[in-house]
Amino acid sequence: MPIPPCRQGPTFPIVRWLIAALLALAATVSPAANSLLIWPVNPTIRPGEQATALWIENQGRTTAHLQLRVFAWQQLDGEDDYRVQHDIVGSPPMTRIAPGQRQLVRLTRTAPTPVPRELAYRVVVDEIPVQAADTAQADAPAGVRFQFRYSIPLFVLGETAAHDGPQLAWTLEQREGQTFLLVHNHGHRHARLTGLGFRRQRGAHVPLQNAQLGYVLAGSVARWPLTDATQAEGTLEAHVDDHRRLRTIPRMPGPNR
Repeated sequence: MPIPPCRQGPTFPIVRWLIAALLALAATVSPAANSLLIWPVNPTIRPGEQATALWIENQGRTTAHLQLRVFAWQQLDGEDDYRVQHDIVGSPPMTRIAPGQRQLVRLTRTAPTPVPRELAYRVVVDEIPVQAADTAQADAPAGVRFQFRYSIPLFVLGETAAHDGPQLAWTLEQREGQTFLLVHNHGHRHARLTGLGFRRQRGAHVPLQNAQLGYVLAGSVARWPLTDATQAEGTLEAHVDDHRRLRTIPRMPGPNR
Protein backbone atom coordinates (compact mmCIF):
# COMPACT_ATOMS: atom_id res chain seq x y z
CA MET A 1 0.00 0.00 0.00
CA PRO A 2 1.60 3.33 -1.03
CA ILE A 3 1.76 6.32 1.30
CA PRO A 4 -1.55 8.20 1.04
CA PRO A 5 -1.49 11.79 -0.24
CA CYS A 6 -1.26 14.59 2.27
CA ARG A 7 -4.33 15.99 3.94
CA GLN A 8 -5.43 19.54 3.15
CA GLY A 9 -8.45 22.34 3.99
CA PRO A 10 23.79 6.55 11.05
CA THR A 11 25.09 8.69 13.88
CA PHE A 12 25.03 9.70 10.27
CA PRO A 13 25.82 13.21 9.07
CA ILE A 14 22.99 15.64 8.42
CA VAL A 15 21.67 14.92 4.94
CA ARG A 16 19.48 17.14 2.80
CA TRP A 17 16.36 15.04 2.38
CA LEU A 18 15.28 16.07 -1.09
CA ILE A 19 14.74 12.45 -2.07
CA ALA A 20 11.30 11.30 -2.96
CA ALA A 21 10.36 14.83 -3.99
CA LEU A 22 6.99 14.51 -5.65
CA LEU A 23 5.04 17.14 -7.53
CA ALA A 24 1.27 17.33 -7.42
CA LEU A 25 -0.74 16.78 -10.60
CA ALA A 26 0.91 19.20 -13.03
CA ALA A 27 1.68 21.64 -10.25
CA THR A 28 4.91 23.62 -10.45
CA VAL A 29 7.30 24.75 -7.75
CA SER A 30 8.67 28.27 -7.88
CA PRO A 31 12.42 28.99 -7.78
CA ALA A 32 11.88 30.16 -4.20
CA ALA A 33 10.62 26.74 -3.11
CA ASN A 34 11.53 25.73 0.43
CA SER A 35 14.64 23.72 1.17
CA LEU A 36 14.30 21.70 4.34
CA LEU A 37 17.07 20.16 6.41
CA ILE A 38 15.91 17.21 8.53
CA TRP A 39 18.07 15.42 11.08
CA PRO A 40 18.89 12.85 12.29
CA VAL A 41 18.33 10.83 9.15
CA ASN A 42 18.04 7.58 11.11
CA PRO A 43 15.90 8.27 14.20
CA THR A 44 15.67 5.28 16.54
CA ILE A 45 13.72 4.49 19.71
CA ARG A 46 15.85 2.11 21.75
CA PRO A 47 14.85 -0.36 24.49
CA GLY A 48 13.78 1.53 27.60
CA GLU A 49 12.99 4.69 25.62
CA GLN A 50 9.54 5.98 24.73
CA ALA A 51 10.46 8.78 22.34
CA THR A 52 13.00 10.31 20.01
CA ALA A 53 13.21 13.62 18.20
CA LEU A 54 13.59 15.13 14.75
CA TRP A 55 14.70 18.63 13.87
CA ILE A 56 13.36 20.36 10.77
CA GLU A 57 15.11 23.52 9.59
CA ASN A 58 13.80 25.80 6.86
CA GLN A 59 16.72 26.94 4.71
CA GLY A 60 14.44 28.44 2.09
CA ARG A 61 13.25 32.00 1.57
CA THR A 62 9.56 31.50 2.32
CA THR A 63 7.60 30.08 5.24
CA ALA A 64 7.23 26.29 5.10
CA HIS A 65 3.76 24.89 5.86
CA LEU A 66 4.19 21.25 6.85
CA GLN A 67 2.13 18.23 7.76
CA LEU A 68 3.74 15.29 9.57
CA ARG A 69 2.39 11.74 9.65
CA VAL A 70 3.83 8.41 10.79
CA PHE A 71 2.99 5.18 8.96
CA ALA A 72 3.64 1.56 9.87
CA TRP A 73 6.13 0.15 7.36
CA GLN A 74 6.22 -3.47 6.24
CA GLN A 75 7.53 -5.37 3.23
CA LEU A 76 4.91 -7.68 1.77
CA ASP A 77 5.80 -9.92 -1.15
CA GLY A 78 8.99 -7.92 -1.59
CA GLU A 79 7.26 -4.53 -1.83
CA ASP A 80 7.06 -1.67 0.66
CA ASP A 81 3.67 -1.40 2.34
CA TYR A 82 2.53 1.55 4.46
CA ARG A 83 -0.45 1.51 6.81
CA VAL A 84 -2.12 3.93 9.18
CA GLN A 85 -1.06 3.22 12.77
CA HIS A 86 -1.54 4.61 16.28
CA ASP A 87 1.56 3.31 18.11
CA ILE A 88 3.79 6.27 17.21
CA VAL A 89 2.57 9.85 17.52
CA GLY A 90 4.37 12.77 15.87
CA SER A 91 3.99 16.17 17.53
CA PRO A 92 3.22 18.72 16.25
CA PRO A 93 1.27 17.11 13.38
CA MET A 94 1.16 20.43 11.51
CA THR A 95 3.53 23.37 11.74
CA ARG A 96 4.76 26.52 10.04
CA ILE A 97 8.49 27.22 9.97
CA ALA A 98 9.74 30.67 9.04
CA PRO A 99 12.89 31.07 6.90
CA GLY A 100 16.01 30.36 8.92
CA GLN A 101 14.06 28.81 11.81
CA ARG A 102 13.84 25.23 13.02
CA GLN A 103 11.17 23.05 14.63
CA LEU A 104 11.57 20.19 17.10
CA VAL A 105 9.33 17.20 16.36
CA ARG A 106 8.72 14.60 19.05
CA LEU A 107 8.12 11.01 17.97
CA THR A 108 6.52 9.24 20.92
CA ARG A 109 5.65 5.59 21.30
CA THR A 110 2.28 5.16 23.00
CA ALA A 111 2.31 1.36 23.41
CA PRO A 112 3.44 0.50 26.97
CA THR A 113 4.50 -3.12 26.37
CA PRO A 114 8.11 -4.01 25.46
CA VAL A 115 8.87 -4.62 21.81
CA PRO A 116 10.09 -8.21 21.15
CA ARG A 117 11.55 -7.33 17.74
CA GLU A 118 12.39 -4.28 15.66
CA LEU A 119 9.42 -2.35 14.28
CA ALA A 120 9.69 -0.06 11.25
CA TYR A 121 7.86 3.16 10.44
CA ARG A 122 8.06 5.98 7.93
CA VAL A 123 7.86 9.59 9.06
CA VAL A 124 6.34 11.49 6.14
CA VAL A 125 6.64 15.27 6.01
CA ASP A 126 4.51 16.93 3.34
CA GLU A 127 5.00 20.54 2.35
CA ILE A 128 1.52 21.80 1.56
CA PRO A 129 0.49 24.83 -0.52
CA VAL A 130 -0.14 28.07 1.34
CA GLN A 131 -3.80 28.16 0.33
CA ALA A 132 -4.36 24.66 1.72
CA ALA A 133 -2.27 25.32 4.83
CA ASP A 134 -4.48 28.25 5.80
CA THR A 135 -7.48 25.95 6.15
CA ALA A 136 -5.87 22.55 6.79
CA GLN A 137 -6.69 20.45 9.84
CA ALA A 138 -4.94 17.26 10.95
CA ASP A 139 -8.20 15.29 10.57
CA ALA A 140 -9.28 16.83 7.26
CA PRO A 141 -10.20 14.59 4.28
CA ALA A 142 -7.30 13.27 2.23
CA GLY A 143 -6.36 15.33 -0.82
CA VAL A 144 -3.80 15.09 -3.59
CA ARG A 145 -2.02 18.44 -3.65
CA PHE A 146 1.39 18.99 -2.11
CA GLN A 147 4.69 20.55 -3.11
CA PHE A 148 7.41 18.31 -1.69
CA ARG A 149 7.44 15.11 0.31
CA TYR A 150 10.19 13.94 2.66
CA SER A 151 10.23 10.35 3.95
CA ILE A 152 12.42 9.40 6.92
CA PRO A 153 12.73 5.85 8.31
CA LEU A 154 12.06 5.35 12.01
CA PHE A 155 12.92 2.15 13.87
CA VAL A 156 11.83 0.93 17.30
CA LEU A 157 14.40 -1.57 18.55
CA GLY A 158 13.32 -4.66 20.43
CA GLU A 159 15.42 -6.28 23.12
CA THR A 160 16.68 -8.86 20.63
CA ALA A 161 17.29 -6.38 17.83
CA ALA A 162 19.42 -4.17 20.07
CA HIS A 163 22.08 -6.90 20.21
CA ASP A 164 21.53 -8.50 16.81
CA GLY A 165 22.19 -7.62 13.21
CA PRO A 166 20.68 -8.45 9.83
CA GLN A 167 21.15 -11.93 8.39
CA LEU A 168 21.00 -11.64 4.62
CA ALA A 169 20.76 -14.11 1.75
CA TRP A 170 19.62 -13.77 -1.85
CA THR A 171 17.90 -15.73 -4.57
CA LEU A 172 16.28 -15.17 -7.96
CA GLU A 173 12.61 -15.31 -8.83
CA GLN A 174 10.84 -15.56 -12.18
CA ARG A 175 7.46 -13.87 -12.29
CA GLU A 176 5.44 -13.28 -15.46
CA GLY A 177 8.55 -13.40 -17.61
CA GLN A 178 10.48 -10.97 -15.39
CA THR A 179 13.59 -11.88 -13.37
CA PHE A 180 13.77 -10.47 -9.85
CA LEU A 181 16.56 -10.32 -7.29
CA LEU A 182 15.23 -11.16 -3.81
CA VAL A 183 17.24 -10.31 -0.70
CA HIS A 184 15.96 -12.02 2.46
CA ASN A 185 16.68 -10.78 5.97
CA HIS A 186 16.32 -13.54 8.55
CA GLY A 187 17.65 -11.34 11.35
CA HIS A 188 15.87 -9.25 13.97
CA ARG A 189 17.14 -5.90 12.68
CA HIS A 190 16.84 -4.12 9.34
CA ALA A 191 19.61 -3.74 6.78
CA ARG A 192 20.27 -0.55 4.85
CA LEU A 193 21.90 -1.46 1.54
CA THR A 194 23.83 0.83 -0.77
CA GLY A 195 25.86 -0.03 -3.84
CA LEU A 196 24.09 -3.35 -4.31
CA GLY A 197 25.71 -5.24 -7.17
CA PHE A 198 27.55 -8.33 -8.37
CA ARG A 199 31.29 -8.93 -8.42
CA ARG A 200 32.24 -10.68 -11.66
CA GLN A 201 34.82 -13.43 -12.00
CA ARG A 202 37.35 -10.90 -13.27
CA GLY A 203 37.03 -8.91 -10.06
CA ALA A 204 34.90 -5.93 -11.10
CA HIS A 205 31.96 -4.89 -8.91
CA VAL A 206 29.02 -4.08 -11.19
CA PRO A 207 26.32 -2.14 -9.32
CA LEU A 208 22.64 -2.55 -10.11
CA GLN A 209 21.46 0.83 -11.29
CA ASN A 210 17.96 0.43 -9.82
CA ALA A 211 19.17 -0.79 -6.42
CA GLN A 212 21.64 1.82 -5.19
CA LEU A 213 19.75 2.45 -1.96
CA GLY A 214 17.28 0.15 -0.27
CA TYR A 215 16.13 -1.38 2.98
CA VAL A 216 15.44 -5.00 3.89
CA LEU A 217 13.35 -5.00 7.04
CA ALA A 218 13.73 -7.56 9.82
CA GLY A 219 12.15 -10.89 8.91
CA SER A 220 11.28 -9.60 5.44
CA VAL A 221 12.35 -9.73 1.83
CA ALA A 222 13.02 -6.92 -0.66
CA ARG A 223 12.75 -7.35 -4.41
CA TRP A 224 14.42 -5.64 -7.36
CA PRO A 225 13.72 -6.28 -11.06
CA LEU A 226 16.61 -7.35 -13.28
CA THR A 227 16.99 -6.94 -17.03
CA ASP A 228 17.67 -10.68 -17.23
CA ALA A 229 19.25 -13.46 -15.19
CA THR A 230 22.74 -12.66 -16.56
CA GLN A 231 22.79 -9.55 -14.35
CA ALA A 232 22.99 -11.90 -11.36
CA GLU A 233 26.26 -13.54 -12.42
CA GLY A 234 28.92 -13.46 -9.74
CA THR A 235 28.91 -12.70 -6.02
CA LEU A 236 26.33 -10.31 -4.58
CA GLU A 237 27.83 -7.46 -2.53
CA ALA A 238 26.61 -4.30 -0.85
CA HIS A 239 27.53 -1.72 1.72
CA VAL A 240 25.42 -2.72 4.73
CA ASP A 241 24.36 -0.02 7.18
CA ASP A 242 26.89 2.44 5.74
CA HIS A 243 29.95 0.30 6.42
CA ARG A 244 32.69 1.38 4.04
CA ARG A 245 33.65 -2.13 2.98
CA LEU A 246 31.47 -4.11 0.64
CA ARG A 247 29.92 -7.13 2.33
CA THR A 248 29.31 -10.42 0.54
CA ILE A 249 25.70 -11.59 0.70
CA PRO A 250 25.45 -15.39 0.35
CA ARG A 251 23.07 -17.08 -2.04
CA MET A 252 20.28 -19.18 -0.57
CA PRO A 253 20.47 -22.91 -1.34
CA GLY A 254 17.64 -24.22 -3.46
CA PRO A 255 16.38 -24.93 -6.97
CA ASN A 256 17.01 -21.37 -8.19
CA ARG A 257 20.77 -21.69 -7.93
